Amino acid sequence: MGAEELRDKIMRNLTAMLFVFGVAAALCAQVKKPDDPILTEFRQYIGDPEAMVRAEQVERLGRSQTADSVNLLISKGLLDGDSRVSDRAVRTVAKYESAEARNALLAALQHTKGTVRAGIVLGLAGQKSWSEFPYSRIIAMLGLDRDADVRSACAETLSQLGHKESIPALCKALADKSSDVAIAAADALSVLAAGTEVVAALAPLLDSSNWRLQLAAVNALGAGRTKESVPFLIDYLGKSEGRPQFECKRVLQATTDQDFEFDSVKWKDWWERIQTTWTPPPPKNLKAEAVKAAKDGYGRKVPEYHGIPTPSKHIIFVIDVSSSMETHILLKAGKNRAGNDVHSGGTAKLAVAREELAACLRSLDVGTKFNIVAFESDVRVWQPDAVTANPGTVQLAIRWIQGQKSRPPGQLSSDGTMTGRTNTYAALRVAYGLVQKRTIAALGGTTGGGQPSGPKPGWDTCFFLSDGAPTEGQVTDIPTILEEVEKWNKTAKMVVNAIGMEEEQGLATLMTGLARITGGKCAFVGK
Repeated sequence: MGAEELRDKIMRNLTAMLFVFGVAAALCAQVKKPDDPILTEFRQYIGDPEAMVRAEQVERLGRSQTADSVNLLISKGLLDGDSRVSDRAVRTVAKYESAEARNALLAALQHTKGTVRAGIVLGLAGQKSWSEFPYSRIIAMLGLDRDADVRSACAETLSQLGHKESIPALCKALADKSSDVAIAAADALSVLAAGTEVVAALAPLLDSSNWRLQLAAVNALGAGRTKESVPFLIDYLGKSEGRPQFECKRVLQATTDQDFEFDSVKWKDWWERIQTTWTPPPPKNLKAEAVKAAKDGYGRKVPEYHGIPTPSKHIIFVIDVSSSMETHILLKAGKNRAGNDVHSGGTAKLAVAREELAACLRSLDVGTKFNIVAFESDVRVWQPDAVTANPGTVQLAIRWIQGQKSRPPGQLSSDGTMTGRTNTYAALRVAYGLVQKRTIAALGGTTGGGQPSGPKPGWDTCFFLSDGAPTEGQVTDIPTILEEVEKWNKTAKMVVNAIGMEEEQGLATLMTGLARITGGKCAFVGK
């Protein structure tokens, strides 16, 4: 065989081989990529009408480290109309560690919907091991994003990540046209314990007409514990009242280790004498503050409900009147408010709650504004808005609460609920100003938590009394209720003082959680 024939034969064989390889490659390309079982199951159950089923599926998406998973998290999780699902989606963002998934998350920061951008930003707070975390993107969005919820989310995320390089941007955000963003920025500076460099930016907020913004500024100034903050706090102490004034006094005492109560003249005289040489003392444990809180600084007894004092001038009382509140209880104190010995049979829980409430209302300063909510399976509001305490309104309120009790238990209501049970979630929604009706049944619909800007109730303090764990309403799961309250309180800034009639496990978890989340106190009445 000649050389030319050999060359032709080799070329024919090579062509045949390339053809075979080409066909094999084409066939391989036609083979369908195996389905991701997590995504397959997700598509099967994400349409379930039960929110918690959808929430569980959304959480499982974090086990699939793909861009497809992120896109489903956005379209079916963050955009779900029920916050129990969307909140779970936010937490799932932190579980993505692959480069593919993280790139998809970064792309989502340009999503057209602010809900998605805010959710991604909040979720990124859990990405503390990401070495190339997009801090510059978050800082830029804090100042430029058109959606106030997104800007607020940026402030919160920067603080949770402990990113002190963001302090200058947070100071600028204090002047944001949205009070929610300014409050979030002040809260972030408080978490970061920012010092001298932020005092000049925080001080103007003390003159704001928004008491929530004032409180946020006071707490941020207190967290920094700087010499420069003291004169601003002293000035604010002299012109504030109620809960903001108490917060300012607490911050001044913690910062200076001095205690002139609410006497702004004494505070100013002290400052004039020592300001040139004074430096902040080391932080100390102020356990004695809880004892001093029983008096208001002028020697007067502070109003209290079941032993929990409050300086507030804007209060809402939420009282459980479910059928179980008619059962008797042995009081820890051994006596009822009238001073009578409690017999072995105890005292009806609702009677105790009414007696204490009447005594508390009668002790309110004239000018204090208050309202009352009674709840069982339904929720009843005394007045559409808070009213000013005076002998007339107090007597009307006492008469109203005396008439509130459970409907005959175990009957089916027109709204599908069983009467006489405990609708904790609906009662808390009313307390947070999320529902305005005078009588509310078991609330349906989504649990949006006051989106987009968050609830801003007309009171700064709530006394919440109940004798048992939730048994009725849209949400009865205690961890979910606490998650909702924590979200609502970002804008509401409401202290919830929780009173449990008995220290049984489910109720104890709820009550201690409410107090912890909101900075309130918790007490249990029965033995």
